Amino acid sequence: AFFSATLWMILTISAASYVEKAVERFSPKMLQGILAPALTLGIVVPLVLLLLGPLGSWIDKRMPAGVDSLLMDAPVVAVMLLGAAFAFMLFAGLHYWLVPLMLNELMTNGFSVIIPAMFVAFTAQAGAALAAGLRSRQPGFRKLAFWATGTALLGVPEPAIYAVNMRRMASFGAALIGGAIGGLYFGIVSVKSFALSESASLLGITSFMEDGTLNLLHTCIGLFLAFAVSGALTYWLAARASHTKHV
Repeated sequence: AFFSATLWMILTISAASYVEKAVERFSPKMLQGILAPALTLGIVVPLVLLLLGPLGSWIDKRMPAGVDSLLMDAPVVAVMLLGAAFAFMLFAGLHYWLVPLMLNELMTNGFSVIIPAMFVAFTAQAGAALAAGLRSRQPGFRKLAFWATGTALLGVPEPAIYAVNMRRMASFGAALIGGAIGGLYFGIVSVKSFALSESASLLGITSFMEDGTLNLLHTCIGLFLAFAVSGALTYWLAARASHTKHV
């Protein structure tokens, strides 16, 4: 699963394009359509595995221990950073290493603070995508942004991240800030999730209910903060960029 992450696929394809151009220079013209792609695969695939294999092993040893230590020593900072950085982790495939930590949290403590951080990160991406759609004058992009907002709120943030927010770095940056603000609030009030679901979404909001506490209310407030901050920042930055372009 780590090898199939978006970042490594993009880097692999980029490397393959350079290698193929180099191979084509030395390939006979009659065999370029067959020999160059075959040699490119033969060169790039082993190199990628040789690089990502040790990298994955190193992350496997270091990252879970680092996140677990941060959650124990500075839980507020940990949740804030996860809320901000989860989109990057998703992009690089690093989020797979959080699953064992979530399971351990639920088995040991009966609740998880990583799942709320993931939830707030998705919600921030949704807020930024909605604002980007509202600011856009392109009907196709508006439709895509509104659709991506809904999927992010339902636990599938990839369309909002890759198809909308990453196309405008201001929008993506605003989503990261919104995730950090929402994560900071979650960390301060100790928002918890009491069930493991396939993906953090509004459909699983009931997993934040706890008798005798305001956990669900704090969850809604943190999600609103993430959504509102990322959306407002995206809208403001898009308006500023548009004004600068006209000037």
